[in-house]
Amino acid sequence: VELIYFARLLLLASLLAPEAFGLLAIASIALSTLMQVSNVGMVPALVQRSEATRDEYDGAWTIGLARALLVTLALVASAPLIAGLFKEPRAVSIIQALAFRPSIEALSSIGVARLTRGLRFRELAFIYAPAAVVDLCVAVLAAPELGVWALVAGTLAGSAAMAGLSYCFAPHRPRLRF
Repeated sequence: VELIYFARLLLLASLLAPEAFGLLAIASIALSTLMQVSNVGMVPALVQRSEATRDEYDGAWTIGLARALLVTLALVASAPLIAGLFKEPRAVSIIQALAFRPSIEALSSIGVARLTRGLRFRELAFIYAPAAVVDLCVAVLAAPELGVWALVAGTLAGSAAMAGLSYCFAPHRPRLRF
């Protein structure tokens, strides 16, 4: 997966101006900071728990989804302030678009925690590797036309592919449960 992302970086470096990576970096820093600060450790708790119940899986999925929606809302609302801190007004819309990544990823199957706990690396690879390929393909194909937006489109498409594949390889029909 890391090799795919590295290939993506090399290909896109030849297709995009350096400023595109700077704009994406601003959005990525804001997103990763908010995700780290808001992490409540639900998935690691499920991975460590020897016998988690369906209700616990559903509760973890629900809390993860609620967290992701709050992060998305917070980033969309604070994007002008964040872009202002970097003195880069062009970053506002990129931050707002990339803010949807956590919400897309939160829709993934919480059953991935079971795969992680069981060290089922083959199934995990069948989720993450194709998602990285989708990200690469979308970003590279769109780069000549969309510029920095190709990076955003690739990231969101890869996240959506990961969410969809997670239900194929780690099926769990989630229910909202607090």
